[in-house]
Amino acid sequence: MVKMVQCVRRRPEVSLADFREQWSLYGEKIKAGSVALGAMRCTLSTTLAVKANLQTRGGEEPFDGVAEIWFESAPAAMEAAKLPEWQSGLRAFWAFQESFVDLKRSSFFWAIENEVFDWSTELG
Repeated sequence: MVKMVQCVRRRPEVSLADFREQWSLYGEKIKAGSVALGAMRCTLSTTLAVKANLQTRGGEEPFDGVAEIWFESAPAAMEAAKLPEWQSGLRAFWAFQESFVDLKRSSFFWAIENEVFDWSTELG
């Protein structure tokens, strides 16, 4: 499986509470469009509002949210991307995101996930 990863920062005028509300709505939109887009799974993460949020190594401020949208394979995702439903859905997602996401300070990319370990089944 491959996934589209979106690491986003909110627009400066958008409060953290408003961002989280919009981010949740974004997830609902992805779920509603998942069949047309060929998406198989989606997770949304939001940054915890804690003082020591791993900036001790000199990095940038953390992203406000991370979306991971899984597809069966790269060829399947590329085929789906050719469909009119994909194109119109993508435009709608982008338009919605522009209202609360600072696109210039965000990052969007395709990735393959390689699981190193999952002890949750053993600890469960």
